Amino acid sequence: MDKKARSKPMRAILGRLDESLFQVKVFGDDTILRKPIEEWPVCDALIAFFSKGFPLDKAMAYAELRKPYCINDLEKQMLLLDRRNVYRMLEEAGINVPVHAIADRDTAEAAREVEVLEYDEYLDVNGTVLQKPVVEKPVNAEDHNIRIYYPVSKGGGCKKLFRKIGDRSSDFSPEVNDVRRQGSYIYEEFLETQGTDVKVYTVGPDYGHAEARKSPALDGVVNRDENGKEVRFPVLLTMEEKSFARRIVLAFGQTVCGFDILRTQEGKSYVCDVNGWSFVKGSRKYYDDCAQLLSEFALAKVQPTSICALSAIGPMVHRNRSSGLRLSPPSTPYSRGHSPDTSGSDGGDAPGGAASIGGRGVFKELDPESREKRRKDALEQGGSVTEELRCIVSVIRHADRSPKQKMKMMVSYPEYLDFFHQYTKDARREIKVKGKSQLSRFLEVTKSIINRLESEDFDPYTQALDTGRSVKNIHKLIQIRSVLGRFRIAGINRKVQLKPHEWEPVADAKTGEERERATKLLLVLKWGGDLTDVGTGQAKNLGRAFRHRMYPDPDNGGILRLHSTFRHDMKIKSSDEGRVMKTAAAFASGMLELEGDLTPILASLVKVEKHHMLDPSGNKSIKKLMDDCKEFIDRCMQADIDLTPALIAAMVPSGQKSIVRALERIGNPRRALERIYALIASIVLQLEDKVSTMEGPDSPLLNGKETPRMMLERWRKLHKDFFDEESGEYDLSKAPDVHDTIRFDVIHNMKILQLKNTGELLELAHTLADCIVPQEYGIDEHSKRIIGAKTCDALLEKIKRDLEIAALDDDVDMRYNLDLRFVRVCVSNPNPNPKP
Repeated sequence: MDKKARSKPMRAILGRLDESLFQVKVFGDDTILRKPIEEWPVCDALIAFFSKGFPLDKAMAYAELRKPYCINDLEKQMLLLDRRNVYRMLEEAGINVPVHAIADRDTAEAAREVEVLEYDEYLDVNGTVLQKPVVEKPVNAEDHNIRIYYPVSKGGGCKKLFRKIGDRSSDFSPEVNDVRRQGSYIYEEFLETQGTDVKVYTVGPDYGHAEARKSPALDGVVNRDENGKEVRFPVLLTMEEKSFARRIVLAFGQTVCGFDILRTQEGKSYVCDVNGWSFVKGSRKYYDDCAQLLSEFALAKVQPTSICALSAIGPMVHRNRSSGLRLSPPSTPYSRGHSPDTSGSDGGDAPGGAASIGGRGVFKELDPESREKRRKDALEQGGSVTEELRCIVSVIRHADRSPKQKMKMMVSYPEYLDFFHQYTKDARREIKVKGKSQLSRFLEVTKSIINRLESEDFDPYTQALDTGRSVKNIHKLIQIRSVLGRFRIAGINRKVQLKPHEWEPVADAKTGEERERATKLLLVLKWGGDLTDVGTGQAKNLGRAFRHRMYPDPDNGGILRLHSTFRHDMKIKSSDEGRVMKTAAAFASGMLELEGDLTPILASLVKVEKHHMLDPSGNKSIKKLMDDCKEFIDRCMQADIDLTPALIAAMVPSGQKSIVRALERIGNPRRALERIYALIASIVLQLEDKVSTMEGPDSPLLNGKETPRMMLERWRKLHKDFFDEESGEYDLSKAPDVHDTIRFDVIHNMKILQLKNTGELLELAHTLADCIVPQEYGIDEHSKRIIGAKTCDALLEKIKRDLEIAALDDDVDMRYNLDLRFVRVCVSNPNPNPKP
């Protein structure tokens, strides 16, 4: 159609054709749409491609009538309109495509055979299980309303992709989790590509121009330059990807076409889409190459004797009798594994002043001591020693979070017992309720129990606890309802455990056989530990600071450009804790200047490790050592004695200054614990007074949609757990919880609930935690080393392997060498171009 045929890129390509050989005729919309094909201009070579409103059937009839040389096969363009055909042809051509399944509802009969089952973490399409995130594509290639459904464990929700509208290419809908049930779709597993797509543009089987761009699945923001064009960066194709390009051109019969490549972190590439006529925008080099090649292809078919007259093609195309047309490989001064010509450099002993690590350079011939001496001498003398940055490793802790909380209660309500047996066949095995559907069902069961108890005529103050009708139990049920109902259900921040404690034999209703049925359950509800808004901001700021310090931004884009060109192989890994995953996503957001919700960023950029690399639980040797340390701390910190320098030195054999200073501030450990306990009691009393006046439908919500009563229950539990009245001892394992809780409330809730003594409690709890927590991982230097080494063993082994791979990789690209002459500049001014 005219819009594309007369576009600026098309005019740039056609305008480069030799006028002595080609006469360009644009048919125009009026001719194409209104005139019969017999009245269309006669041509020798035809460029025709489908776009919205284009009568492809009519063009095919014209080609059959006039027999021109078609640059792009018209009949096969029909196949491109159905994504099912595209994937089938790609597989037949031996090209990697994502794992996928098809829900075909084109006819009523076919629709009856489709079975799509939805679960929190995966999708089952006609028996094919696809782990979420799952991409849902309409089979109609002209329908760009693509969706990505995320697993509940990463927050759930749906990313809706669409054709670019202004600076947007997608939107995130956190409430949408159900797939579409009308129409035919391809479902495929979402591939992690570090948030970048590769667009490849071909001109014949031996020419491809590749560009990287930010994936629309990331944050939906289209990066544009000062001219309003989408920012893209040229990239090099691997040999496998070049073979994909050749096979696609030949299989689909499209001389000029485009296709999308997904590059995974495992080093494998997949093709996920093939388009018809596509061209690069704004590249003079591409326009020159495209015009030259189109001229060559057309003349080779229509007027072969004229091919040698094209001087512009001469250096690029060779002709021989055995192989016909052949493209010369482009030469580059920066071939991989070789140094660029740096003649005139003022330092270095290797030819050209540089040496290639992994190649036969000056550093390769020197022993480690000599290499280190040469490096130091060069730094002192201002000489030139060139090395390549291979790897940067950083370990980051999660940001500010809400307090982790847990509630336990013994229950024997019939509704809970029925729920338990609905989800397990083994009456003696506990169940964990984390999924969206299970948590939603459990919430409904809890509401039904509360409604039943409220409707019954009884006195909650005189009923026995075993009946489950006590005020305490009802308050706990209400708390369960509040915790599960205050947010949309997502397994990333809440979990219910049901552990059977008592059983009775019953007869099976169907078989009559005797089996066990649980009659009493221990209900454990865990929640909290969520990343707060403050924590999200902290992680984003850290990502920005990391980028500015580690990759000072030059004029050409720094790490943002480097990441888009795939030279930057960035891997972000996280444990499966919700707050840690969100911290990793927020860090990536700040580091790469991304916007929007964290769930799409988490799914695109963060790899969740199933095996905890810093988790000592289950390691008996670590547990024994840490238990010994805790016993030592307990003996010291329970004592009612004024700490002298000699006592402090005995308590801290390692001499760690931060612990020594904290103990000096504590003075008398027992009195400090008593004061903390009294301050906690004071906060409980203040909250009880405020809750009595604030409860009701207009009750204010605190941070994280917590109610004042929920906050009161949190502090009551902490007050109860911190001191054992029978033994007369304090539970020092709760010291970090006291600090976490008061710190959280001071930061987030004091503007609404103005409580007294919070500042004193925060300071005391902080000091106490500084005394206890570092000592739990070793009292003296020897024990600290042993516990630290065993706790970090898996993480350190992983880092070691990554460093070895980076150091031993001989695939060197000298374009990214570091010149150590500039080290002093970087150290003195680590952020020359800070961004707000």
